[in-house]
Amino acid sequence: EDLEGAYKMLSRADIYLARTKRRQQYKLWGYAMDLMSSGVSVARKGNFKFAKFSSPSYFIKLARTKAERTIEKDITQKISKKCHCSTRVAKQYLIIAKDLSDYFELEKKEIEFLKSKISL
Repeated sequence: EDLEGAYKMLSRADIYLARTKRRQQYKLWGYAMDLMSSGVSVARKGNFKFAKFSSPSYFIKLARTKAERTIEKDITQKISKKCHCSTRVAKQYLIIAKDLSDYFELEKKEIEFLKSKISL
């Protein structure tokens, strides 16, 4: 029943957004925003349970791997300059870069990174 009410509010908001686009009357946009946000929360009936908030684990993972990603970015930039390609294409050459470290002028930490990342 709560879900049904929430979908009903969202569908009404969608109607207002369509009218906004069709009629070019942007004052209707406010009604749509109200229905999308508070309309959905008002549609809920019953007890509100406490929801524990925690920061997304994706950002924690990004923070942990920042050093590795920086080294990988430096390597791909060096490869892209020598091979005249984009850094996205240069990522495909990371396997070869370990063997051609002199040509790509890789530093010691970059070579160690490649050895740990790519096991041949």
